[in-house]
Amino acid sequence: PADSTGNGLRDGPEPTRRQREYLEFIARYMLRFGISPAESDIERHFLVSAPSVNQMVQTLERRGFITRKRGIPRSITIVDHTHRLVSPLRRQVGLTTAVST
Repeated sequence: PADSTGNGLRDGPEPTRRQREYLEFIARYMLRFGISPAESDIERHFLVSAPSVNQMVQTLERRGFITRKRGIPRSITIVDHTHRLVSPLRRQVGLTTAVST
């Protein structure tokens, strides 16, 4: 089946431009510091409010782009559905490959 643009098969959902910016920031942060960013780190980087960051993180999780462990700070893990998200950083950051069902 083709995607909505007629470009052939898709491996998973595509992030919006803003979602991709967040995913790329998270990957770069993990590469630089060796740990996931706290929501306050994301807030400072994007100059947005804490509720805005929390909503975006929840959206990324709901759409399957990241996973988090409840109650554990800095537990964001990026899930690579498309093998194109932050591809230059993927191996270095250790992205989790999603299993298609």
